Amino acid sequence: MDFTVINAGSAAALWAEIGAAEATKRPIVLFNWTPNFAEAVWPGEFVAFPEAVPGCDTDPSVGPNPDALYDCGNPADGYLKKAAWDGMPDKWPAAYDVLTKVSFTNAQIAEMARLVDVEELEPQEAAEEWLAANESVWSGWVN
Repeated sequence: MDFTVINAGSAAALWAEIGAAEATKRPIVLFNWTPNFAEAVWPGEFVAFPEAVPGCDTDPSVGPNPDALYDCGNPADGYLKKAAWDGMPDKWPAAYDVLTKVSFTNAQIAEMARLVDVEELEPQEAAEEWLAANESVWSGWVN
């Protein structure tokens, strides 16, 4: 891909740039994390970069460009973690049962973030709205 890297400087500047690109129908490539509200707001697709391999950040000979560091992608196996106190199953078994069943897709988390970051709902309001609109997702988690 032939593109120029420009540091947006802040998240707000990045979102403004994406919005401007959409308004003018100008293509844009950006480095972002997922899940993120941006994927619930703007259409797009992920670019498949070369696989992340050990040494790509320290040895220029590793990766597709023998003269550059960081020419591999980022690890794609990151995830959000759920955690519970080890006493939770005994003290709150029903809550622990729900926690073990909770599972969200990237798109679902992006939509939740959109409600807070774009629609500017308070987290409690966003949760209530998301739950009301997605009963088929969460109803199997509770007895």
